[in-house]
Amino acid sequence: RRSYASALAEQGKKDEAVRQLRELLQLKPDTEARSQLATLLFQTGKFGDAVSEYRLLVAAKSDQPEALNNLAWLLATSPDSAVRNGTDAVRFAEQGCRLTGYQRAPMVATLAAAYAEAGRFTEAVATAQRAIALARTGGDTRFAGMVEQLLRLYQAGRPYHMPAPTAERPGS
Repeated sequence: RRSYASALAEQGKKDEAVRQLRELLQLKPDTEARSQLATLLFQTGKFGDAVSEYRLLVAAKSDQPEALNNLAWLLATSPDSAVRNGTDAVRFAEQGCRLTGYQRAPMVATLAAAYAEAGRFTEAVATAQRAIALARTGGDTRFAGMVEQLLRLYQAGRPYHMPAPTAERPGS
């Protein structure tokens, strides 16, 4: 079912892929399937459901930096205020950063977003600056530029929230 769900998702049939993964998880708990489901829910703009799945995933296996990072990002930046939770975002982002030695620019950038959502703007600014430095050291100037845009928000005392997903029009 996991392979079938992957094939469906690649064909753009993400809702059917989500159904397949939910059915699989009812039959048997599986961290790979739960991770795949959480990712699909995130991609389709079902942020609340994605957060629920990521929470279950990190509760089952707390040493997954990518899952911790994705959960923290959603909790910090979701366009849905009911999904956002700065305190939890900081906790999960710090855990992911600890697991990676604070050496991955995307995870450090997520921590900056979490600090901003929690109203900790001084820490958000310093952490975003560290993420920029890590990205530049790694040669990822594009990512560094994106974080610089977020840094300006944090310097202005504002968190970043993703834009709300737009419904696709038929034929687009």
